Amino acid sequence: MLFQMNMGPALAMIQTAVQSHQIAQAASIVYFFTNLMGLGIGLVLVGILNDVYESPFGDKSLSAAISIVALEYFIAAYYWRAGESVNHSKWFGSS
Repeated sequence: MLFQMNMGPALAMIQTAVQSHQIAQAASIVYFFTNLMGLGIGLVLVGILNDVYESPFGDKSLSAAISIVALEYFIAAYYWRAGESVNHSKWFGSS
């Protein structure tokens, strides 16, 4: 449940960035790519990393693979913090 806490602010930001007749389409595009990355690429990446780390980690290869994929949250937090310093009026107006 906690992993979905980011979707509210993300969709709110997208809804303020697009025109009113594009809100549903923008939200559907975000959900499409979120599911594509999370359910499609994420599971495959964990499986590949599990196979790669099987010889060095043995029985702990799955936990190593999941830990490496979970590092994306730290990378996302870095970009979120970096995004606070961006001049948003350049793209969204000076309001």
